[in-house]
Amino acid sequence: MKEIKLYKSKWKNLGLFLGCSVFVFGGIYFISAKHSDLFKIIIGWVSILFFGLGVLVAFYNLLDWRPQIIINEIGIYDRTILKEFINWNIIENAYLVDTGVKFICVSLKSGIDIKKSQSKFSKKISSINKAMGFEELNINLSSIKIDEKRLTEFITEMSKAKPTERNKLFLDFQ
Repeated sequence: MKEIKLYKSKWKNLGLFLGCSVFVFGGIYFISAKHSDLFKIIIGWVSILFFGLGVLVAFYNLLDWRPQIIINEIGIYDRTILKEFINWNIIENAYLVDTGVKFICVSLKSGIDIKKSQSKFSKKISSINKAMGFEELNINLSSIKIDEKRLTEFITEMSKAKPTERNKLFLDFQ
């Protein structure tokens, strides 16, 4: 079975790593300066803690070589939201949302409950997404380099196609 594997962009994560590192070093400078007052020390520690977390996340992502999203004839697997594939048969529609971070919102057919396949953290995020007006399943594309509109159209076409037509659509997308 052929698959499309989408990986996190190493360049985006390198940029995040370098950008956060600048602020961490700025925080260290604020703390260690000879004439630092309390405000500069507090700002320095906040900068170190907040952007230090960004450095750790970016470093982890730079070392992570696993695919973020796998698409095949069965469905879509996004390892950040579910433990298993989202079958094409349960997808009602997909649409692109840009909130500064691009997401593909995947609406499921009515009566489909995916909570069993989600981790506790994903369940909480899912309920927050619903409260904000998004879908339960949202594929985050922030660290993946791909044409988001084309991918959204592909997901919509695959969900509406008959199983016999999916192979052709899949081959056309590649």
